[in-house]
Amino acid sequence: MNPKRAIFARNLLRALALLTPALGSIACEDVDWDWEWRWWERPTRRVEPSRRTVRPERRAPREPPTETASVQTSPSAAEEPSAAASPESLLPVEAQTGAFFQLYLVSEPAALNSSPTVERVKLRSATARFAALLLAQLYVPIGVGGGDHQHYLIYQDVDEFRAARAAIEWIDVSEPDTGAVDPNAVFQRAVRRVMDVLRSGAAPPRETVERCQLALAQSAQSLALDTPRRWAAAVLAARLTMDQMFDYGGARGFWDQAERLSAAGSIERLSVAWGRAESFDLEGDRSTAAEVCRAICDQFAPHSRAQAYQRAKSYVAGAVRR
Repeated sequence: MNPKRAIFARNLLRALALLTPALGSIACEDVDWDWEWRWWERPTRRVEPSRRTVRPERRAPREPPTETASVQTSPSAAEEPSAAASPESLLPVEAQTGAFFQLYLVSEPAALNSSPTVERVKLRSATARFAALLLAQLYVPIGVGGGDHQHYLIYQDVDEFRAARAAIEWIDVSEPDTGAVDPNAVFQRAVRRVMDVLRSGAAPPRETVERCQLALAQSAQSLALDTPRRWAAAVLAARLTMDQMFDYGGARGFWDQAERLSAAGSIERLSVAWGRAESFDLEGDRSTAAEVCRAICDQFAPHSRAQAYQRAKSYVAGAVRR
């Protein structure tokens, strides 16, 4: 035999001898060959991201719903008040706690637009500044200010605001004829004298003050004059006697007269009571002034928003602290 073939046959026999046990195990059980079958798959093409920038879509701004839309979505909105609305906001302006009322006096050409809380009045004869200062002596405002021809007063009590508005007729007067002696003429002359005193500044002539006091006293005592003007004359006389003559006892005589000319519980009676309290305080009798202020707080609670009431209340609180 050819030697090469003999070597090949010998090697073949050796290989068969080695493979025989492996073939037997294959026949006896299943073998889970962990072959990777995807190695031959062709790799997919790599997709690069697009370089084009995509701008975000702009949306139109949302518009607030119109009144019509609101009514359509809430049919009962016009029938029932909003739950968020306070009960006070549904009241008339006059009844709301935080309402302020402004009274403008105008003695020059100007717009006279008004509202429920703002009243502009064109004066015929008086200068706005002095008419406002005189009006503040009758009905105590929260504040007063402005120029010569446009002056304002601020009130928080609606009754006081309306009373001050009505009182403009008493003070917007011209100088009567020299020989006129009827009650209305005497009252008009007294009012003009008060304005002269105010126009004179801090130290008016004594003669002017005394002549003014006499005219006011005559009007306050005149039975031919209507009661509201008599009350106004007595109040102005009391203020003049306190502020210019420093006669507090004499002023209380006019306060007593004004009290008799006013109705119980009225805003006029409240103004008189506060004036009397001021006379005691200026005289140095704080104890009596505090008693008068306590009486004001007890008797005039319906006008608790009036400035005179608020001042009396503060005075009582101050007396307690002292």
